[in-house]
Amino acid sequence: METRNKILLAVCATFSILNLVESQNYQQGFISLDCGLPLNESPYNDSVTTLTYISDANFTRGGKTGKVEKYLEKHFIKPYTVLRYFPDGIRNCYSLSVKQDTKYLIRTVFLYGNYDGLNTSPRFDLYLGPNIWTTVDVQISGIGALEEIIHITRSNIIEICLVKTGTSTPMISAIELRPLQYNTYIARTGSLKRLDRLYFTNSNESLRYPKDVRDRIWFPYFEQEWTQINTTLNVSDSSDGYDPPLDAFKTAAIPTNASEKMTITWSLDISDDQTYCYIYVADIQQVRSNEIREFEIVLNGKVHFEPYRPKRFEVKTFNNTVPQKCEGGVCRVELSRTSRSTLPPLMNAFEIFRVIDFPQPETNQNDVIAIRNIQSTSGLNRISWQGDPCVPKQFMWIGLSCSVIDMSTPPRIIALDLSSSGLTGIVPPSIQNLSQLQELDLSKNNLTGDVPEFLAKMKSLLVINLSGNNLSGSVPRALLDRKKEGLKLVLEGNTKLCVACGTKFPVVLVVASVSSVAIIIIGLVLIVLVRRRKQSAGKGKRSGSVLSWSSRLKIASESALEYSTNVEIWREHPPSSYSLKINTLSKLNSDIYKSRRFLSGGYNCEVFAYLVFFAYNKKANKYFTIQDVEVKRFNALRTVWGLPQVLSLGTFNDPKNGIIFEGEQCEFGVDVMVAPPFNKWEVVSFDEKLYNPKFSWNVKNFLMLRENLYISNSFPMGGRKWVLKLYPKCFSTSDGKWISIFLHLEDNERLMADERIYTRGKLRVLDPRGSNHATEKFICWHDESNSGTGHDQIMSSMAKLRESYLDKEGTLTTESLTISSNKTIISPSQIFELGFFNLASSSRWYLGIWYKIISIRTYVWVANRDNPLSNSNGTLKISENNLVIFDQSDRPVWSTNITGGDVRSPVVAELLDNGNFLLRDSNNRLLWQSFDFPTDTLLEEMKLGWDHKNGFNRILRSWKTTEDPSSGDFSTKLETSEFPEFYICNKESIRYRSGPWNGIGFSSVAGTNQVGYIVYNFTKNGSAGCMRKTRLSCEGRDGFARLKRMKLPDTTATIVDREIGLKVCKERCLKDCNCTAFANADIRNGGSGCVIWTGEILDTRAEGGQDLYVRLAAADLGDKRIKNEKMIGSSIGMSILLLISFIIFHFWKRKQKRSIAIQTPIVDQVRSQDSLMNEVIVSSRSYKSEENKTEYLDLPLIEWEALAMATNNFSKDNTLGQGGFGIVYKGRLLDGKEIAIISGKRNKGFYNSNRDLNLLSFVWRHWKEGKGLEIVDPINIDSSSSTLRTHEILRCIQIGLLCVQERAEDRPVMSSVMVMLGSETTAITQPKRPGFCIGRSPLEADSSLSTQRGDECTVNQITVSVIDAR
Repeated sequence: METRNKILLAVCATFSILNLVESQNYQQGFISLDCGLPLNESPYNDSVTTLTYISDANFTRGGKTGKVEKYLEKHFIKPYTVLRYFPDGIRNCYSLSVKQDTKYLIRTVFLYGNYDGLNTSPRFDLYLGPNIWTTVDVQISGIGALEEIIHITRSNIIEICLVKTGTSTPMISAIELRPLQYNTYIARTGSLKRLDRLYFTNSNESLRYPKDVRDRIWFPYFEQEWTQINTTLNVSDSSDGYDPPLDAFKTAAIPTNASEKMTITWSLDISDDQTYCYIYVADIQQVRSNEIREFEIVLNGKVHFEPYRPKRFEVKTFNNTVPQKCEGGVCRVELSRTSRSTLPPLMNAFEIFRVIDFPQPETNQNDVIAIRNIQSTSGLNRISWQGDPCVPKQFMWIGLSCSVIDMSTPPRIIALDLSSSGLTGIVPPSIQNLSQLQELDLSKNNLTGDVPEFLAKMKSLLVINLSGNNLSGSVPRALLDRKKEGLKLVLEGNTKLCVACGTKFPVVLVVASVSSVAIIIIGLVLIVLVRRRKQSAGKGKRSGSVLSWSSRLKIASESALEYSTNVEIWREHPPSSYSLKINTLSKLNSDIYKSRRFLSGGYNCEVFAYLVFFAYNKKANKYFTIQDVEVKRFNALRTVWGLPQVLSLGTFNDPKNGIIFEGEQCEFGVDVMVAPPFNKWEVVSFDEKLYNPKFSWNVKNFLMLRENLYISNSFPMGGRKWVLKLYPKCFSTSDGKWISIFLHLEDNERLMADERIYTRGKLRVLDPRGSNHATEKFICWHDESNSGTGHDQIMSSMAKLRESYLDKEGTLTTESLTISSNKTIISPSQIFELGFFNLASSSRWYLGIWYKIISIRTYVWVANRDNPLSNSNGTLKISENNLVIFDQSDRPVWSTNITGGDVRSPVVAELLDNGNFLLRDSNNRLLWQSFDFPTDTLLEEMKLGWDHKNGFNRILRSWKTTEDPSSGDFSTKLETSEFPEFYICNKESIRYRSGPWNGIGFSSVAGTNQVGYIVYNFTKNGSAGCMRKTRLSCEGRDGFARLKRMKLPDTTATIVDREIGLKVCKERCLKDCNCTAFANADIRNGGSGCVIWTGEILDTRAEGGQDLYVRLAAADLGDKRIKNEKMIGSSIGMSILLLISFIIFHFWKRKQKRSIAIQTPIVDQVRSQDSLMNEVIVSSRSYKSEENKTEYLDLPLIEWEALAMATNNFSKDNTLGQGGFGIVYKGRLLDGKEIAIISGKRNKGFYNSNRDLNLLSFVWRHWKEGKGLEIVDPINIDSSSSTLRTHEILRCIQIGLLCVQERAEDRPVMSSVMVMLGSETTAITQPKRPGFCIGRSPLEADSSLSTQRGDECTVNQITVSVIDAR
């Protein structure tokens, strides 16, 4: 049978339209595009296949529509009778949304049908993503072509591109995607291109959906040498996931000559191509009891399947698990009857595929999403901007430059040139998601708005050209700072842009008027203190003096020198005499380490030297130095000087202090002041990740050895060359009772004086029949006098050697490994065991690994789970550098399938204590390991997810039943995209998501509890989770609801940037109209990174995850935020107005008072009692609290002149004492009432370099840390004063903090405040954290983003104090 590109062609045959209902459920996941169907036409159900087709117009750009000639319409289904052709551009692409890591059958149909009336034969290339799929050549069939491939998607977008290669115009009729079960059509590497799919019948009917639930097209085929047999009975499927159409098993083919073989041949285009074939067999013939149908399946001359007796009316699928090459490119499958068989072989259907490798990875998905968002928001309509942006290079999008490193690294966009592109509006925000961008050119456009702040945060940017636009505002200070650091920033031609306007500071609403009240209260307290201080200074009386800082330091230094001569300082330059670097401190197994000798100063007899010892601090990037300032005398009597205590062990061992860094590295040094410039180093380095850390040596004919010493070939390790030395008769005794093995440096490897090499490892004599290797460990320091180490007596019995460690040829190590059903391999520590097994209810045998230390046998890995042996006569061997399972007829059943590469024999297999069964060559290079092909158990050190370098995906798949280890329906896989998470699937349906990795764990765990609540601004929708009440706006009025401890939604449509925080993440989300939610990508250390959802929010619930910020329309947030903003604004405005009014009034009164004092002496101020009393306002009102009915005093307000007259202008004779608010004076008003009042000094302002704290935060932090006095100007603190006591200052601060408590019931009323200030005996409660940090609600509107910690959120509420005249 010759290979053919079966045209639709057979589409000439009539598709069956029976049994429509039973297959409807399988359409889920199908994508069916009718290419050329006008966009305004509704989707339709094809009358023959019942499949639903839609227009392709929304999935591609450009192209024109055409229609095949009229006479062809009756021969083809409707979707194939119209087409789209692409006369413009070189590459035109379709972009389809798919499920990532899903196996799809992708079918493209090209029915030319002389749509253009030119009777040509179009020829063009077809690409899948950045890789070529095939060349479409209509001339082969004359009217059209059909191409099919089975492919696993690597992202959630798949692109099918038509590339013009000559003068003909590319065209396409239909695109069809059909999901397949993941455990079917398995290729070791690459994808599978269909060569043929046949079922054997004399009819002309092709089969597809609904008869084939996977919508594969089966073409009828029959040979003259065959005879057809038929049945009307039902045939059952074997349920192995392939689901062939059962109508294909109503007929079968057998050789007309019963003694002949049944043969199928096909050809490959290239002789080195690899192929897979699938054979479907079901015996549908009535067979007498004494008749037997048994046959072997031979592929390319080798028996691939043991003799098989097909079961009656039950389908069995055979396929080669290892891709096959065919000699001369001609492949052959033969079904040959056995000697026991009385009936000829039989076959019902057949599929053949060719392996296609797609080596070029797609461009980084974050870059792709970003550039497509830029394309969409900017309205760019460039014909070349289709398909993958970066690869292949000849189709790279115009205006882009990409970094294409190798075939294992996704390309990245590094330059974007959109100059003269007609851009309008603001600078596209999605540019910031191009995290590797180095050059950005947006010049000569019509961009408006500000220069965005995010450009300064793109650390990779080297060049920014924004010239020739209409940008306005000022340039961000951070961007100008970047320019000073070397960024090339071009801004010319923006006439409204101000470069030197200074920094734009954002307007920040201070949350709550209580903060303003706190500022006023604390300001009043400090005013009183300052005024008292000035009065004291004015009298020229001070009982003490304040020392300058330099004086204090001098005294401290002199005091310290009285007790120690050591000086500790920090410096940046390293030691100049000698440095000792230790890479792995714990590897030093002694209490002391002695460095090499080093020369310093050139003195031999006696030297006087100043010593400075160093310890490097990685955190500060400086050296901590400690020096004994006394000179040290080195001579024959005293050769050692040092310091017994340099650093405490606690300080040294804590990585936070920076002395221990990057694991266990540290560095010490010394300066000897007479030393010349530093020129000697010593590095103590331990390398545990050596390349090829093992070396194997085969010693042939060991028992025939006559010499006492044999030396292996040299081998490299750790930058040195080594040899093994074998003494067959023992090194020390030469009596032949022992074997000695030593590891030595090669003779040419000479160590310098004082040079040492540390080695640690194992010497082993390998057991060729299992894992019972003779092993001895060694640890050694190699130096000039000792270049080797090993074991003199590694094995004591030659009989034991012959029995266990020599193969039949007398070789000490061997590449052969043979085990059968009665032999096993055991790991060195007796943890795991490998061997053949069968289950109680089955006659099938498997090779597997199980726990040896568990009494109930627990299997962790099965090799041939889908290709079992029919009996116990199986053997595992190393054959042609592969592990192969052979059946009783010595036919291969399973193989590791290692092909190509530089494999050095011998090959050794071993079972490790972690359960990994692996294969190595003589260079100790890992060739294969079972950990790369897990079954249903995840062991420690095993990995899941894609190995992109080798092209396979590690997934867990369940057993079919507890008694059947073959592949079941359930699987667990790790989605290893930018935001990894686990999926549990039943066939292709996702049943559970772990939630993405957030730096600490996965944001959800499996559970059966139902969600306890639905977010208030969503309406429950049973099909897709939740629906919004109000559509989102893109006009800046949207906000965010913070959902705590959430399992993050499905991450299929997300953008991840790990370089930014929540604040910038929120800004990006608001600027992106597609953004629906955002969260931290990593919640460690308070949270970092940003993940943005751009699609529906699916599969999220409150179950112990992390904070999720869901975007809501303003209407769903309510007007709460707007009201809060208005209340905050008005409250702050009133507070500021009151404060300014108070200051103006204060200064006006001072000026008035001074003017009166100058013009008229106090003794001349004679006023009537009535006029003076008119200036004294005394309020005797009182009120009772409605809560506790307690009566409070409302204190009087008195004019300044009245106070001055009552206290005789604050005469010293009227002084009562001095407290925290200054001097206390007594006085008498004109009505005879005695009074006291306090004076003090006012605070002139507040400045703090830590801008994230306002005054209230600053005060609270110092109070909490016990540093309350540090907020007061040192001038006002005089420890020698008899009238100023520090506890009074602290009492004032404590009262001020009580006045700004969050809850109203915690704040004292004003009368209580005055009582507290006037009395030192009144008890005062301890303040709580001021009112800007709580977080009691699991869902709260967000205007000022909180971090992940619940105690640092902002409550958008204010307290309004009603001002009542007194």
